[in-house]
Amino acid sequence: MVVIREDVKFIVDTDKCCGCRHCIRTCQEDVWRWDIELNCAVPKYAEECVQCFQCEVDCLGHCFEIIPQIVFKSDPLENTMGEA
Repeated sequence: MVVIREDVKFIVDTDKCCGCRHCIRTCQEDVWRWDIELNCAVPKYAEECVQCFQCEVDCLGHCFEIIPQIVFKSDPLENTMGEA
């Protein structure tokens, strides 16, 4: 299963999901929901994802991948507020 939005892609391997639901419990933005038909967690509210990747880290089955689609065009550490 693949869910794509403008800035991120979720790839979920439903066969690998062990049902631990850690992704659901750990997500601070309430993105993940349990899908009874697929018997797997799915990114139901993908538009709410802030790409903290905590759900991906906590997944015991390593059944999904979050792939950012937008690459920074500049290094934010190089930007300055002004010269002193």
